[in-house]
Amino acid sequence: MISKISRGKGFRGVFDYLLSRKEAALLNEVEGTTPRELSAMFRVARDLRPDIEKPVWHVSLSLPSGEHLEDYKWLEVVESYLTKMGIDISEHQFVVVRHSDTDHDHVHVVVNRIAMSGATWRPVFDIRKSHEVMRELEREFGLKSDERKNDGFGEPKLKRGEIEKALREQEPPVKLVISEAVKEAVADNPDIETFINRLNERGIIAIPNVQIQGE
Repeated sequence: MISKISRGKGFRGVFDYLLSRKEAALLNEVEGTTPRELSAMFRVARDLRPDIEKPVWHVSLSLPSGEHLEDYKWLEVVESYLTKMGIDISEHQFVVVRHSDTDHDHVHVVVNRIAMSGATWRPVFDIRKSHEVMRELEREFGLKSDERKNDGFGEPKLKRGEIEKALREQEPPVKLVISEAVKEAVADNPDIETFINRLNERGIIAIPNVQIQGE
């Protein structure tokens, strides 16, 4: 399995994006079916903590090509994933949207970082944790791995100050974000233009340094 994580400020935008696909389907039972209704539902908890700038936590979970899960099994996988990530699914609102427009069976999960109690889930090292959880889910549900074997290769070493800043600001270290984005961008050995475009989509500006032979 592969997971891709993003964060955001507004729920309406992410729900507009996810539900605009013709093949999109809501898998879990929630109070609402449209982007407007879902964002209004999430706003109830969000309004409890106006100090939280980015309450949106969005992750896509994807299976290798050729592997497929039924809707009910996807829900089991998602609930296990969120629990292992440290999210109390009885307190935090979440929506599961399935897309069927690619060769890879996948779902999108939108989580409200703010619980109905007003408590906040802190996703500081969520990218690294998610990679670990993927391996656990593969064993738990008998799924195939779609990750490179050398998951730890090229991971940046973080200084104490960087870790303390990440904890204080509740944002992952820049080094870690770039490292994970590069890993995902090169996973299928793309050409240089595709690689750069993928990084640009993640908000990372890549400037190629091309050396002419003989110079």
